[in-house]
Amino acid sequence: MTFSGNTTSLGYSTSEEAKLNVIIRTPGGASLHSWSLGFSVRCGDNNQPLTPITHDVPRDLTASFFRNVGAVEIAEVSEANSPGVRVQPCS
Repeated sequence: MTFSGNTTSLGYSTSEEAKLNVIIRTPGGASLHSWSLGFSVRCGDNNQPLTPITHDVPRDLTASFFRNVGAVEIAEVSEANSPGVRVQPCS
């Protein structure tokens, strides 16, 4: 799987990588596979393309994986010990 997109700073940069979870779900909503990824946001970013980030799906899932996907969910990491993304204003 490959994740790519664009990033815009909106006047802020991240002090650490921004982290996202990608969750592959069945049509009924059950999670088939999840993947966490990170990327940085710099002050000059204005609709800048991200370098594509790739992830290998485990071999035991690939045979039926794409036939059974109902949705791909992309969300900010929300774990109890995760403080969220720290940002700082661009000068």
